[in-house]
Formats: sequence, C-alpha cells, structure tokens
Amino acid sequence: MTRYAITQIVSETTGTRIENLVRLHGGLNSAVYAFTCAERRLIAKFYPTPDAGRDRLQQEYDAVTFLWHNGIRQIPAPFLCRPEKQLAIYAFVDGRGMPADDIRTQDIDAATAFIAGVNELRAHSDAATIGNA
Repeated sequence: MTRYAITQIVSETTGTRIENLVRLHGGLNSAVYAFTCAERRLIAKFYPTPDAGRDRLQQEYDAVTFLWHNGIRQIPAPFLCRPEKQLAIYAFVDGRGMPADDIRTQDIDAATAFIAGVNELRAHSDAATIGNA
C-alpha cells in the first residue's frame, strides 16, 4: 500500500487531517505508522487478514482496551478499532530498544510490577472474553 493510500485510510477512519505519517519498522506481523492528527501523536497498526479463526487485530485491541480500562498505563491507550480495514489506532508511546548492558535493577522491578499487575487481572470476569494472542 502506498503512503498516500495509508494517509487516506487513516484520515477517513479518524475523521481528521493526518500529518507527519512515518512507517515504523520492526513489526513482524503488522505494518505500523506513526502520525499526528488534531495535535495528538498516534499510531496506525494494520494487521494481517485473520487466518484459521485467529483474529490478531481483535484479540490485541480487546486485550489492550481491557488492560487500559483496568488501570494498566505502561501500554498505549487504545483509540479506535476498524476490523473491516484490519486497522487499530493507539496512542503513540515514545520508546527505544534497550541493550542488555543498559538494563538496571529498577528496569527489572518495573517489568516485574507490570507483569504482576497484568497477572492480577486474570481473575477479572472480563478477562475470560479475551482470546489468546
């Protein structure tokens, strides 16, 4: 898909003018683009077509929405989901890869706290409605 086509799809989906569309590399199963609209930095994530009963778009969006609504804030906020376009839009979270030599005790503590917070939500009644990733 061309950059113009991506811009058109995202603009139509959000109902706003899209600026500064940039492809983010590194995703294996999806195409991710950062952009600005209405002074917000967001990402558009295009997922592959569902296969063999596995809908990555809906599973991921439902999981992120569930976590966000239950107070997990170390993830991007979900913005909108359009299954007919295989598209989800999330808040942009600035970050970088971390070389092993840069990992400190507080980074491990933060990761452990995140995992513990997610794990605590396993017993929540809505957790059972989320499919496997």
